[in-house]
Amino acid sequence: MIRALETADIPALYEMMQEFAIFDGDAFEADLGDFRQFFHPDQQHIYTLVAVAENGALVGFLNYYFTVSSFELARTIWVEDAFVREEYRGSGYGYALFQAVSDIATNESADRIEWLVRRENLSGQAFYERIGAEVKKDTIYVKWKLTNI
Repeated sequence: MIRALETADIPALYEMMQEFAIFDGDAFEADLGDFRQFFHPDQQHIYTLVAVAENGALVGFLNYYFTVSSFELARTIWVEDAFVREEYRGSGYGYALFQAVSDIATNESADRIEWLVRRENLSGQAFYERIGAEVKKDTIYVKWKLTNI
C-alpha cells in the first residue's frame, strides 16, 4: 500500500533515510529533532509517500516537491529521494511509489517528473527505464553548498 507520510511514520522514515544515505554513498547529517520538523506532514515544502508492507512496516519512501520547467513552461514534480529497503526490492513497491507520484502529477497538472540517479546505480537506471522514464546520461550534477562561499 502507498500512502502519504503520517507523523507517526517519521522515526521509521528517519531510519530509512539513513539506510538510503549508506546505499547512495552519501552522508546523512540531520538529527531526529530537525528531521521531525522538516518532514512534518503539515509543512508544505516537501511531500512524502511511503510504501507499507502487509505487516504494517514501512518499506520504502519517495520524497517530492513541485517546481517548473522554464523551457517548457510546465509544472514539474521533482523527486528528491526514492528508496525501497533491499529485502523488499523487486516486490512492486518501487513501481507503486512511482505510479502514485505519477497520479499526483496528473491530478496537479504537472506534465513530467524528474530526478537524479547515481551513475553507478545501474539496477536503478534499468528500473526507471522499465517504468518508461528516460535516463539522460549527458547531464552533470552540480552542487553548490553556500557554506563554501
